[in-house]
Amino acid sequence: LADKHIPPKLTRLELGLRLREAGAVWQPTLALALVAAAPPLDVEHAMPRGQDISRTRVDDAKRAWLASARAQVQAATAVAQRVEELGLADVHALRPALSGADLMKQAGVPKGPAVGRATQALLEYQLEHPDASQEDMVVHINGIDWTSVIAK
Repeated sequence: LADKHIPPKLTRLELGLRLREAGAVWQPTLALALVAAAPPLDVEHAMPRGQDISRTRVDDAKRAWLASARAQVQAATAVAQRVEELGLADVHALRPALSGADLMKQAGVPKGPAVGRATQALLEYQLEHPDASQEDMVVHINGIDWTSVIAK
């Protein structure tokens, strides 16, 4: 999250997956990314070596820095607003609605690596459909062709 620029119009799934990747520290990570992306104050231009330091040059450099930093703050604010708008503030704590055993029993997922893939598919479905019932989730998982998934 820290080194990625996040467009404010990512889908709920895309943004949710990125926030899950960052984990519980996504908010401080966003703040650190903001600090890291802030442009350096052009000290050489604002405070040149020699006798020609002027208040105008310092003020111009500060204005340029503030304009650039303002864009970074606006981008971070847009991401935070999008997270709130989509109800994803605590997405790092989202757990699959069905256990691996439930996926095998209720959705017919074959034992083995398919369970991990089904768990990921279930989390993605939950992100895309936050109001889906457990029955909807089972129907979705049942609709996956596990023979092709296992072959990957």
